[in-house]
Amino acid sequence: MRLTLRTLLAYLDNILEPEDRELLEKKVQDSEFAQNLIQRSRETVNDQELSALDPVGHGMRQDPNSVAEYLDNTMPREQIEEFERLCIENGPAADIHLAEITSCHHILTMVLGDPVQFSASSRDRMYRIGESNPPHSSLNNEEQDLQSQDSIDGTESTAPINSEDSNRNLEDSFNPADLLPVSKVPDYLRGEETRNRWLPIIATTLVAAVVTGVLLILFDSSSAQKKSTEDEAIAKSDSQEIPIKNTASLAEVSNGQGTAPPPVLKSEKENSAAPVSDEILPLRGLESKEVEADAHVAVPDKPAENTVISSDEPEKQNPPTVPSEGKQVVADPPSSSSLPETGQDSSGNEILNPNTEGSVVTAASTDSLENDDKNKITDAAEPTEPTTVSVNQVLGRLVSNDQILLVTDKGYDELRWLPPKSSIKAGHSLLALPTFRPNLSLLAFTVELEGGSLLELLDRDAGGIPTIQLSYGRMVVRTNVNDGTFHLKISDQRFITLTLNNTETVIGVEVLPKTPLGQDPETAVHDYTINIFALSGNVDWQEGDLQGVIEAGQLQSLNRLPPSEPESFSLAPAWLTEVQMSKLESRAVPSIRDVLQDDRSVKLSFLELVEKRRQAEVKQLALRCCAHIGYFDPLVEALGDETMDRRWEKCAMYLQDSVRRNPEYARRVRESMERMRDDDGVDLYRMLWGYTNENLLNNGQAEQLVEFLESEDLDLRVLSHWNLKNITGKGLAFQPNKSESKRRQSLKRWQVLLKKGEIKYKPE
Repeated sequence: MRLTLRTLLAYLDNILEPEDRELLEKKVQDSEFAQNLIQRSRETVNDQELSALDPVGHGMRQDPNSVAEYLDNTMPREQIEEFERLCIENGPAADIHLAEITSCHHILTMVLGDPVQFSASSRDRMYRIGESNPPHSSLNNEEQDLQSQDSIDGTESTAPINSEDSNRNLEDSFNPADLLPVSKVPDYLRGEETRNRWLPIIATTLVAAVVTGVLLILFDSSSAQKKSTEDEAIAKSDSQEIPIKNTASLAEVSNGQGTAPPPVLKSEKENSAAPVSDEILPLRGLESKEVEADAHVAVPDKPAENTVISSDEPEKQNPPTVPSEGKQVVADPPSSSSLPETGQDSSGNEILNPNTEGSVVTAASTDSLENDDKNKITDAAEPTEPTTVSVNQVLGRLVSNDQILLVTDKGYDELRWLPPKSSIKAGHSLLALPTFRPNLSLLAFTVELEGGSLLELLDRDAGGIPTIQLSYGRMVVRTNVNDGTFHLKISDQRFITLTLNNTETVIGVEVLPKTPLGQDPETAVHDYTINIFALSGNVDWQEGDLQGVIEAGQLQSLNRLPPSEPESFSLAPAWLTEVQMSKLESRAVPSIRDVLQDDRSVKLSFLELVEKRRQAEVKQLALRCCAHIGYFDPLVEALGDETMDRRWEKCAMYLQDSVRRNPEYARRVRESMERMRDDDGVDLYRMLWGYTNENLLNNGQAEQLVEFLESEDLDLRVLSHWNLKNITGKGLAFQPNKSESKRRQSLKRWQVLLKKGEIKYKPE
């Protein structure tokens, strides 16, 4: 038997004959590739972050029917080899296909592996249904109605039928319990039992009935008491009016010697002519009485916004505000806030200004406020020398409404969310998070910033030409004028001038930092991959004494100077025209939008997503964003967390990409590892530098990586195995989170490769 993908799937699901299984098992033990493929298939099936194939996809790579054709053995022979290669090659697309074919094969084996079990009563009942209603039945209309009604009710008719079945005992009807002893259907595929389905409903109904009865009893008692109280109050109000005797005058209230009297109420019935009494009645129970229109004193708890307050005091103006940022001092016009805080009503009684929110102001305090206002106005009116405050120059605005852009002018620790339509000033650093694509309007240009890019706006030169520093990432640039020019700064040594010749010109700029392998990214000299794509129109570029023209459909690489000639491309990269995100990331994007707020720390927001959210896709995207905002503690912690085993490789990749972006990120990663892991932090940080064959073979780095596989610390085993896989392309079935006994066999294989000197990069 040959060792193919189809036979390997049959071996995993244990559907081979004993002889074939033994033969295939020997071949698997002798094939390292087969062992790695088995481990990979199990990992991909359990990987919750992998998406599924598009149900309406086309082509072998996207059409899920290709998986069905392969499993049904109906795929053309010339396509089988290509399909198997698509499943076993490395990459996210291959993982999706491998997981799809492995899970589908397992489900088919589980469902179709055993014959369907039928009980004898079920088989007999099905035959009787066919015999009881032949095509040319001689039943009369009444018998047919009875039979149809019985078929609806699920019981057999007792009406006479012109066959031998009329005298048959029909009590041997179908019993579902007949299937239970011999059925091999998994528990999660079984239907829910009737008892379990009705028990919660009955319990809920009983609880609801008890609660309803208690509420009705309480409501009846309170209603009766309330009715008796109202009857007593109405009886008293029929005989006399209820004046409210003031216990404290308003002057006493103003001086803090008493309490404000309640509003005066009167009865709905005004027919009583009884003399007014000074008796004070309780107000309890008078819930629907109107406020007396001619009350002696009315002090509202919360005056309405449109209340008009008359005052004999002259209106006062607010003192002018202190000038800031070079603004001219302008006295504010009179407003409601400048009115005196006390006044009088039409009867001459003092009332409060609603703008004071219930505060009490006396005449003495009013005079004090007048003196303070006069002093402030006098001080502001003194002549002073004009001063000019230097402010940041506004260079553009955030146009997007649903895209996230972080901004700072003080460093990564001061990153904040930038609301839509906000202004962008010179000196601002703009960070676009992964999976987002904010659109910026910068003077005469429109910039679409690809997710995972860092852009800084610098001052304009003497000629008014803006300068943009793209530290890393990608952007799409358009212009609104002919011959639109801007300076592109990559580093202190790279300064490129780009001129878009007309308004139809669209270019894409890509800047990818890179550091030499095996050197500390914090101190090593950074190099850059610089690519400029011309999607339409043409663009002139100039760097020092070198210059050139990039026509539409051409790519100009400026990695080295002097550069090579532009190269034509038939298909533009996908990032130039669309947002790069997976289906799972698109589900996590709303959570990222909801958690970021203008007045909240960005670090705390992403830490909340990592620690409190259960969705794997939200945690994954939050960890990826943490790597861009310079907050690496969650990533370092994840390397030693057994529950994060599905995200170890991605966390290691995020950390390595971060240290290669710029020295500031490398310093932050090192400090985070040394703070959280003490002495082991040095070894962890070293494994992010990368390795060369010289380091591996001659400097003992390969031996050190293999030794880390035996470490008691999980994060050391994770990073060392991740490096060994990237170097050799082999996993050797090593799982860092397994026990020492289960890791021993794989460790011996790595030690054999070390002795052979095969832990090195293969020549390309």
